[in-house]
Amino acid sequence: MSREKYIAWIRPAKGYLEAMKLCCQELLDPKRNRLENDPTAPKGWEMGYYIENLISPIIYNIKHGIEVFLKGILFRFGTPNEKSHDLRELFASVKKIVLETDWQPIDMESGQKVIDQAEIDRVKTEVLNKLEPLIEYFYNNRILSEKLGMKDLPDPKNELFRYPNMRGDAPFDHIGFVNKLTEGDIKTIWEKIDEILRHLNDIGYLISVDARYKPRKS
Repeated sequence: MSREKYIAWIRPAKGYLEAMKLCCQELLDPKRNRLENDPTAPKGWEMGYYIENLISPIIYNIKHGIEVFLKGILFRFGTPNEKSHDLRELFASVKKIVLETDWQPIDMESGQKVIDQAEIDRVKTEVLNKLEPLIEYFYNNRILSEKLGMKDLPDPKNELFRYPNMRGDAPFDHIGFVNKLTEGDIKTIWEKIDEILRHLNDIGYLISVDARYKPRKS
């Protein structure tokens, strides 16, 4: 897969996650009237919204951003999986690639390191180990079980929060869920997005180096 096509997957994936960080920031520190004194804004402009209308898009787009990023990594490595929406399955494929590929450090003629052994080892151990529970958290919609006392809701089709319920299940108590969310919960979601982005970027860089230099043991 060309670098351009890889970027075509990764940019929107990052965009979904970064946009949801902005939504969390807006809930924590509203700026919805920030354009009222902007001479370039339409007359009387006010970006009003209800907090409860933002929660489902935030959680769904986190899950969708993860899905698209993982798919981009698989495409870049030449093992695409376009049809699956299963975060657990997609992550397992990425994890298998990272762990089973015997990458070698790469140095440029100038002496600059493209990637060293310490970074390869860090991605294989620390990054994967920190990312996996975050994937599981959103795959299982664990925020619902935390706030509503429900059991985990595994979501292999990535339907929940995109729709009111997963196929065959009753809708969850959206109003009760939103009413139980605290400022601390929103901060936690923001932090999880930030951590997910860092770990996905680390894996994405390793895959990009592989695609360009093929630093594998012969």
